[in-house]
Amino acid sequence: MRVLMTYFPYPSHLYPMVPLAYALREAGHDVHVASASEEAGTIRAAGLTPVDLGSRTEWRDTAHWADSPLWQAREKELRRITDALPPSLSPSDRTHWDFVRHQFLPVQAYYFTPDRPGGHRPMVDGLVDFARAGRPDLVLWDFTFPTAAVAAHVCGAAHARFTWGLDYLGWAREQFVRWRHEAGPGLGEDPQVVQATAAAARFGLPYSEDMVLGQWTIEATAGLPQLPLETTRMRVRQIPYSQESVTPDWVDAPRSRPRVCLTLEWDSEGRLADTDVALSDVVGALAGLDAEIVMIFPAEQLRHSGPLPANVRAESYVPFGRLLPTCSALVHYGGVGSFAAAVAHSVPQVIIPRNLGNSEALLRHVEDSGAGLGVSLAQSSPAQLTDRIERVLREPDFQRGADRLHSDMSVVPAPHSLVPALEDLTGRVRLPGTA
Repeated sequence: MRVLMTYFPYPSHLYPMVPLAYALREAGHDVHVASASEEAGTIRAAGLTPVDLGSRTEWRDTAHWADSPLWQAREKELRRITDALPPSLSPSDRTHWDFVRHQFLPVQAYYFTPDRPGGHRPMVDGLVDFARAGRPDLVLWDFTFPTAAVAAHVCGAAHARFTWGLDYLGWAREQFVRWRHEAGPGLGEDPQVVQATAAAARFGLPYSEDMVLGQWTIEATAGLPQLPLETTRMRVRQIPYSQESVTPDWVDAPRSRPRVCLTLEWDSEGRLADTDVALSDVVGALAGLDAEIVMIFPAEQLRHSGPLPANVRAESYVPFGRLLPTCSALVHYGGVGSFAAAVAHSVPQVIIPRNLGNSEALLRHVEDSGAGLGVSLAQSSPAQLTDRIERVLREPDFQRGADRLHSDMSVVPAPHSLVPALEDLTGRVRLPGTA
């Protein structure tokens, strides 16, 4: 088969797809990966063949998106829809919708709207041009990159969404149908449908529900319970991938204390993302731990860290595949990639959740599984972070919980096991195409 994979133009969106790309290629299939120009090096470093869709800066209407009339109109419509939602929505459903409304829908409009003056959208047009020329049999698209479904329709390829976290967009589409039935026509059209309809119309295509939900969904899971969905799903084990580099000698050197990896996000002023907590305060608190601390952050952040204690090491990058097997705990902000890596290597976790849907869900799952603890630095202190780390290192139940998560993930089919099913489905559900 000829397989085209597409993803939203940031490396963290590619990495979960890489193991499946390898499995397809090892089965003899031709695999190309399409994204923005800035991603070509990342794709090549993974040993895959890139398709250049132009710079992601060209995908946008303006550098000041929030000031554009198009954005103002979209934002007004999203506020109107939110106000018109049925009053019977549960608190959790309203929280999920708020996440979709603030995190996913604005970003999709920012990059993928077809309403640009003159109608030219480099991302959509470039992808359709490649699909017409390359004639892929199967298009696998990052669930945040929905216009790839339009390219699949144009060239007659089978296509599937690829999800690697909670499927908020699939959930939102199915829920919107129910909400509109309950709230009536005053709710208006689903923003995902409006966007897909406009993108399809540019190529003479009518809207099809699979342009939002895919013909089926490949769910790359690390054991995280999913949102309730009726769409057809195929589960595949999420195998952590990180770009290789020279591994420092100290990684495998003998040590007398447990090792803890800490990978968080810091702003340009050296504060923990979404908080007022200073990097230097966190570093100072870590000095009191009887553990070796490996902090992963960009080198430029060193100017904010202050002097590093003897037990703290700062690195800009170390491959997780080499580092985590030597660790007794991983501290992270609740990213799916970090969670999956910890589960793959049976490492207990301490999660500092950001204001993102996946973060809170991952924290709840880790705590419910007994595989770790959470702490909100926005409402507490760095000292409480060290307390959580000490507990995870000291109490053996957390390691047993991490082992259970690892065992649960191990029974999910590996990527190579999915290939025969993809071959079969592609042969049965290919679209007629228009080109």
